[in-house]
Amino acid sequence: MPSIIVFSKDRPMQLHGYLESLLYFSDAQESDITVLYFEVNGIDYSRVIKAFPSVNWAS
Repeated sequence: MPSIIVFSKDRPMQLHGYLESLLYFSDAQESDITVLYFEVNGIDYSRVIKAFPSVNWAS
């Protein structure tokens, strides 16, 4: 099983677009993806987390 690690800081919409593209254009499954994210200045990742519930999220 492949593992994909993604790092994101203050860019939830960019992350959302990347995850959509990754899942559409590859054989990856949400459960193969781990996102390490960092929220600063009130930038909220909750909408992205709700859109991809099977992704492994770590802050």
